[in-house]
Amino acid sequence: MGGDRPAGGDRDPLESAAADHGRPRPARRHGARAEPAPARPPPRRGPAGARARGGALGRAAAARPAGGGARAGLEGADAPGRREHPRHPRPRRGRPPPAAAPAPPSHRPGPLVPARPLRPRLDYRAVPGSPVPREPLFFERIGVPAVWGGRRLAADLGWDPPFADPLGETWEVSDLPGRESVVRGGEFGGSSLRELMAAAGRRLLGRSRPGAGGRFPLLVKFLEAGSDLSVQVHPGGDDPAAPGKVECWTFLDGCEPGAEVLCGLAPGTSREAFAAAAGTPECPRLLDRHPARPGEFLFVPPGQPHSVRRGVRLLEIQQTSDTTYRLWDWDRTGLDGLPRQLHLEAGLAAIDFDHPLAPPFAPEYRANPAGCEAALLVHCEPFLVRALRLPTRHLLRPRSYACVLAVVRGRGAVADPDGAFPRRGLRFGDVFLLPADTGPVLLEPDPEGLELIEATAL
Repeated sequence: MGGDRPAGGDRDPLESAAADHGRPRPARRHGARAEPAPARPPPRRGPAGARARGGALGRAAAARPAGGGARAGLEGADAPGRREHPRHPRPRRGRPPPAAAPAPPSHRPGPLVPARPLRPRLDYRAVPGSPVPREPLFFERIGVPAVWGGRRLAADLGWDPPFADPLGETWEVSDLPGRESVVRGGEFGGSSLRELMAAAGRRLLGRSRPGAGGRFPLLVKFLEAGSDLSVQVHPGGDDPAAPGKVECWTFLDGCEPGAEVLCGLAPGTSREAFAAAAGTPECPRLLDRHPARPGEFLFVPPGQPHSVRRGVRLLEIQQTSDTTYRLWDWDRTGLDGLPRQLHLEAGLAAIDFDHPLAPPFAPEYRANPAGCEAALLVHCEPFLVRALRLPTRHLLRPRSYACVLAVVRGRGAVADPDGAFPRRGLRFGDVFLLPADTGPVLLEPDPEGLELIEATAL
């Protein structure tokens, strides 16, 4: 985490870069004595009282607001104890001051910029109603129909999809073009996540890195497989045309007995054997099989071919990317009646043949003094994911990263300890975003407890 960030103690390097942008470099080190200027005819003073100067000090003086004076290491016209030149004596009392001479044309360069590269900055304009969201953000659910989808997930979510086709996924937090989440209720109700990112993205994210194209970096979804999904793979890397995709799955209650996922190459599978099988019914037989047990977790890095089989229900947390290469799709057609396209060349190039996949595992919870049981699931470059189990009330402290929490079991509520925002009930399927600037939030479980998956964007 943060491997590409310059060292700087506790100071946020993003804030340092943003604060230094456009600020001139100091003329000399703090505490150093200013060398006496060589004797020469003084230049003519401009109308603002600042003197035109050449060299690095002149550029710094040009960039510094008027009135910096000797305190900033640059001698200004208002420096205390400075003697006036005989050509410009002080006006006598009762007489009007002489007319100021016209300023010479300025040939000074614009504001200096730091020599080190700056990361792209997002706009700081205020969102109508408040400059920065400082409350949990709930979003309108986005339904994604799919030929492999099911019918049970919508009922368990208590949601009526606006279409009759099988429901494959519900996107709970998304900033992908064309499917941007819209805030539901609260002070920012009706605003899209894209609008919030454009208006206050830096404060919304805090230390979290934005995704490709300045998008919110996480996409959170629920998935139900009514039939087998295609054998597919996602690329890695930062190619803007095909952004990489790291994802992870938490298997949910409601997985059918015996349900499984195919993920990673089966032991002993060679590059040549898989390349020959791609695009044929032999392809899924060369993948490793893993049971889908509710509560277990599976990390799916880029380059691992996979397929979710019929009867699986899961929560997926991923990078904001929809780059998918299909390697086999069971010879079926899509909802439009047309064969679904395969991407054999790009898919084979994206497969990681050198690193085997770690199998699913159950969280190992550890209690902390705050009354929360937590288990670290994965800590990788784009995100950190934990499982939280709350038997009692828990105060989630402020943080400097954006995070998303999804309810996977139980009921409860989220509230502000000081009543800054209304208390909102929580049940299975509720997902909310905590901006980096959010203050402490209180999670209140019902008597049966509350279990959540927390994803922090890094």
